[in-house]
Amino acid sequence: LKQTSRVYIGEDIAKINEHTTTQVALGYLLSQPFAVFPMIGSPTLKQLKESCAAAVLKYGSAVEA
Repeated sequence: LKQTSRVYIGEDIAKINEHTTTQVALGYLLSQPFAVFPMIGSPTLKQLKESCAAAVLKYGSAVEA
């Protein structure tokens, strides 16, 4: 998939599940079977809470299709 296609898929998944695109991206990274340590930089408390909420989201390989 091209990078732009992945962005559109992420936006669609976020919209369907009522999450933000940031939450979808972090949820996908954290769902990988190997150790992943995303570095987040949130300038506001609201954005930090949004990013932390992604810790409970689970997205598997079906997202890649």
